[in-house]
Amino acid sequence: MTLRGWFFAASDPAAPAVIYAPATGKDQRQGLSLVAPLQKAGYQVLLFSYRGSGSSEGDRLGFSYGARESLDIDAAVRYLSEIRGIRSIGAIGHSAGAVSVILSAARNPRIDAVVAAAPYTSLQDIWQDNRPTLFPDELYSQMQQVFQLRKDFSQQQVRPIDVVAQISPRPILLINGTSDQRIGQNRAARLFAAASEPKQIIWLEDASHAEVRSPGLDLLMPQIVRFLDANLHSLRASH
Repeated sequence: MTLRGWFFAASDPAAPAVIYAPATGKDQRQGLSLVAPLQKAGYQVLLFSYRGSGSSEGDRLGFSYGARESLDIDAAVRYLSEIRGIRSIGAIGHSAGAVSVILSAARNPRIDAVVAAAPYTSLQDIWQDNRPTLFPDELYSQMQQVFQLRKDFSQQQVRPIDVVAQISPRPILLINGTSDQRIGQNRAARLFAAASEPKQIIWLEDASHAEVRSPGLDLLMPQIVRFLDANLHSLRASH
């Protein structure tokens, strides 16, 4: 299976690189607004589409909320590391993309820094928190089971709250909106509490789930660049 995207090179081929992981229903284009400020700061950037999305190969109906998408992040890291020879790699993701980055980084030591915007604690939690008010619990549970069987994955594979601590001692920056109706502040706080140091969290006042990505990440780029600078450029020097 071939995943496709765009690689934005820096003048220095050994410069650190940043991967952008898009949200549910989005492809590599969702990261375009981040390319210019990252390149200006001296980073190479990889935008790509998950399997079944954009121009990548795969089942168009196979989206798994991070279970398989995190494997695509693994593949992107291998591309940067083994094909491009890049030794310092950061990753930024929004929503399911943030979850995919957390799941990948927890098992993949080649991701040196994580920026996770509006991630959920687990697929089970976000499904339950967003259950339609008048929908019977039993029927809703049955629908979830059918959904997992049809897409051939388990919600147990999508539990970033269980693995986020494994990213340490690499740093993680969490970004959440105070008006995010999909992921409540209590859930965001639980995920932050589950992470190990070094960790940071930024609260975007009055930002909805979608607004955490845009304009949120765009407005926060100076802070995100400082976070990446502190953790990726120093690693490159030590290498």
